[in-house]
Amino acid sequence: MLLPPRPIIYEIHTFVWLDELSRRYGSALMLADVPLAEWQAIAALGADAVWLMGVWERSPAGVAVANNNPELQAGFVRALPDFTPEDNIGSAYCVRRYEVDARLGGRSGLAAARAAHNLVLVANTHPAYREQLINPNSTYRKGLDAALALQSICKSGLRGLARHLKSGLKVKDGLMPR
Repeated sequence: MLLPPRPIIYEIHTFVWLDELSRRYGSALMLADVPLAEWQAIAALGADAVWLMGVWERSPAGVAVANNNPELQAGFVRALPDFTPEDNIGSAYCVRRYEVDARLGGRSGLAAARAAHNLVLVANTHPAYREQLINPNSTYRKGLDAALALQSICKSGLRGLARHLKSGLKVKDGLMPR
């Protein structure tokens, strides 16, 4: 399926979305289980593609850093008063491996969703991901020291992370204008 020259891409925080759908439908859903009506509702908004943000396997080290950061812990409790460390699934941008997270159904779950609904699904493609596909043993991390970036996120959010990237960083939710 080809995209138009200026596609509308609908971004979804995948873990949050699947949690909401699981609650609505009364059973745990993974990507392969998302009802057709949900994909149709997104298409009805005029979206040409869906960006499943946060599909990659998250870093346990990143979760540990966040769970030991008092400022982040305070924020978690403000957002979720009964927060426990098990609630922290980690940052979508603190990637352990560029493999679809097993909690979402893994690579096969993503493939099943894409095939069943003839969808264009996109995910972030940092140069490190492309390099890892070419050379699985690569340690390529152009312009980004992971520990420094994680520290920066903990201290100053995404603006701090942007300082450690050679390329820019843009975050936008919802539909992008044509």
